[in-house]
Amino acid sequence: MAEPAPAVCVHDQPPVDARQADTAGVPLEEKLLDGEDAAPVTGMEVMGDDEMAQGEGELAHRKTVPDTPIPLSAFHIFKGNVGIGLFLLPTVYNDMGYVLSPFVAIPAGVMIIDCMQMLLNSKMSIGRSKVGTYSEVGEFVFGSIMRIMVNVALVMTQLSFCLMYMQSAGTIFSEIAVFDGSYKVFVAIQLLFVMPFTFMTHNLKLLAGASATASFLVWFAVIGTVVYFAQQIHDQGGRAPSTSASGEVAKWPLFICSNIFALEGIGVILPVENATGQRDKPRLPRMVQMTMFAIISLYLFYGMLGYLAYGCNLTNTSVTVLPTTVFGNIVRCSLAFNLLLTYPIQFVPAIQIIDKAMGVAAERTGGKSKKATLVRVGINVFLAILAMLLGGDALELVLSFVGATAAVFLAAILPALLGLHTSYAVENAEIPREGKSYYKAMLTLQPRPLYRAKCFLYLGVGLVIFLIGTATCLIDTASVINRKTHRGGAAQNSTATC
Repeated sequence: MAEPAPAVCVHDQPPVDARQADTAGVPLEEKLLDGEDAAPVTGMEVMGDDEMAQGEGELAHRKTVPDTPIPLSAFHIFKGNVGIGLFLLPTVYNDMGYVLSPFVAIPAGVMIIDCMQMLLNSKMSIGRSKVGTYSEVGEFVFGSIMRIMVNVALVMTQLSFCLMYMQSAGTIFSEIAVFDGSYKVFVAIQLLFVMPFTFMTHNLKLLAGASATASFLVWFAVIGTVVYFAQQIHDQGGRAPSTSASGEVAKWPLFICSNIFALEGIGVILPVENATGQRDKPRLPRMVQMTMFAIISLYLFYGMLGYLAYGCNLTNTSVTVLPTTVFGNIVRCSLAFNLLLTYPIQFVPAIQIIDKAMGVAAERTGGKSKKATLVRVGINVFLAILAMLLGGDALELVLSFVGATAAVFLAAILPALLGLHTSYAVENAEIPREGKSYYKAMLTLQPRPLYRAKCFLYLGVGLVIFLIGTATCLIDTASVINRKTHRGGAAQNSTATC
C-alpha cells in the first residue's frame, strides 16, 4: 500500500537555512530514501506504490536538492505508480468484464490525472517553501483538521500496502512449497524477515540497496508474466472460457475502488514538484499528464491481457496462475522478494507520522526508544496476524476497501476540494480556517463556473465511490468471515469458484 516533500529549489528563493544547507547537492533518489517529507500516499509500489511511500511522510527537517530534469522526474512518477496494484489488475477485471472494464477504467484514470493536476496547481499557487507536503497543503487551505485527516489516510494506505505484501508473498511461497498450514508458516517467516528493517527509519540510506533490487525484480516479474499471458491466450486459441463481458453488477463498485487504489501515486507528485527546477516547473503539469496516460495504458493492457488469459481463475496476484516450471517459479519468487524488500520502505511514511504524533525524535527510533520499539513490533505483528486471518484469497478485498476509503479521499475528494478553495485561501491567508463564512466562500466566491462544476463533479463521484464502495466492501468482508468460519480455518490457499 502506501508521501517526502523537499523544499522547492528555485533560483530566486530566499537563502537556504542551516538545516537545509547541510544536504544540498543530494540526488533526488537518495533524498527520497533519506526520508524527507517521507512518504505514499500509495500511495504506495521503487513501489507502484513505493515512491508514493517515499513521498509523503513528514519529517521535521526539510532538505534541499539540486534541480531534477524533467525526464528523471517522469521516471520517478512512472516508478511511483507501478507496483502491487499492477499485478492485481487481472483479478480486478473479473468484476466488470472485458467489455465494460475499459469504459470505466479510462474515465476513472482521466479523473485521477486531473485531480493530480489540481493538487499540483494548488501547491504551486500557494507558493510557500514551508508548504511542501500533501498534509501541509491541506492544512494551509482547510486548517489543522485536514492535516490530521490526510495523515490518517496516508497511514492507512501505507500499512494496507504492507498487509497486501504479507498476503501476496505468503500465497506465492505457499504455492511453491505446499504443505498443511504453509500460508501461515510463510507469513510468520516473512514477519521475522521484514521486522528488523522497520527499525531503520532513522537512516533510510540503509534501504537504498533493497529499493534498487526491488525495482529490478518488479520489472522482471512484469515482463515474465506478460510472456506467459500471451502464451496462454495462444495455446487456448483466444480468451479463457471463464471470462465475462460485463462481470457482476454487485462487484462494479469494487472495480472502481481497486482502479483508484492501483493509480494511487498521487503522493509522489509534490516531492517531484519540489525537486524540479524553476525553469522546468511550467513544463511539469504537461509531463505529469503524459506520464500518467502512459501508466494508464500499461495498466489497461496488462489487466486486460491477464484477464483474457486466465479469466476468473485469477483470485490473487497474476503470478499465482503461472505454471510450476523453473522459470515460472523464478518469476513468482521475483515478485515475492520484491514485495518483502518493498515492505519496510512502504512502512516508513506511516511510522514516521506515528512517531511524530507520539513525540518520538527521529534519532531515537533505531531501537533507542522503548515506546518506538513496542509500536513497531506491535504494528508488524498485527499486520501478520491480520494477513493470516484474512488469507491470501482476500487480497482484492483489502485493495477495494482501502481504495474506497483512504485512496479515494487522497486521490479524488481532497484534490477536488483544493481546486475549489485554494485561490480563496491564498488571497485570505490570514483568515482563520474555522467558521462558516470561510467555507461558504467555497460555494459562492470562486469564478470560472465550468472549472467549479468539474470540481463538484469529481467531489460527487468521490463521495459516491466512498459510500457505495465502503458498503460493498463491508458486505464482502462479512461474507469472507462467514465463509472462513464455516471452513473451520481450513485451506487458506483455496481459490474462490468462478
